[in-house]
Amino acid sequence: MLSFSQDLLRGTSLSLSAAVALVFLTTGLLGCENKDLDALAQGQQCLDRASEPIEAENCRQFVEGKTGPQAMALACSIEFMAGGLTTKKILDAVKAQDDATDNKEANLMMVLALNDLDTAKDAVQFCNQSGVGGLIYLANLSLIGTTLASSIGFISVDGTPPTQAQIDDALDKCKSSDPSCEPEVIGEAALVLSESYCSGKDSEICKDIQEAVARGATAEDIGRELLELI
Repeated sequence: MLSFSQDLLRGTSLSLSAAVALVFLTTGLLGCENKDLDALAQGQQCLDRASEPIEAENCRQFVEGKTGPQAMALACSIEFMAGGLTTKKILDAVKAQDDATDNKEANLMMVLALNDLDTAKDAVQFCNQSGVGGLIYLANLSLIGTTLASSIGFISVDGTPPTQAQIDDALDKCKSSDPSCEPEVIGEAALVLSESYCSGKDSEICKDIQEAVARGATAEDIGRELLELI
């Protein structure tokens, strides 16, 4: 079971399936057609049974073409699992941040990287539309980490986290304006976090994000500023 909390296991843990179910209950699925309800219920059951990325990919059919926060929360969770985000990976990310002597935020983000950038971008699209703060937070941190990991061709198919040397290489490469990096993607993720999650929060990640947003005039500028801070 994939678990997360609003601040990545700082506080009460909640499974993704439970988080999605909570959205279902609190919104009541008002305005949904019965066929949509049935499809989302099947999608939830599919996700509950999935234990491998390929199994989660098969759950996409149940949310395709669906709209609304309930469908988006479920689609977001499906993309997380399809991208290889597991409980172990989240725990590894928290440990990497705690153990790092520098670049703590970069350690957290890169360990949260999904298996490919397209899946990370899809996850952000769905998670942002879900309205669930924890999903938005996790998805955008993961997108930044996936962008960094992709710049050096790092893919953790078996869940093995990147080494400190790989994290440092990715940061150095992206700070040097290498064309394989996408600072505008990083900046867009930072903007979402700044507006929808970090307001009033004093975590180091949020402080860095707010500072980068204050410094940068465009998404690309913000991304470059954040790379210098994390």
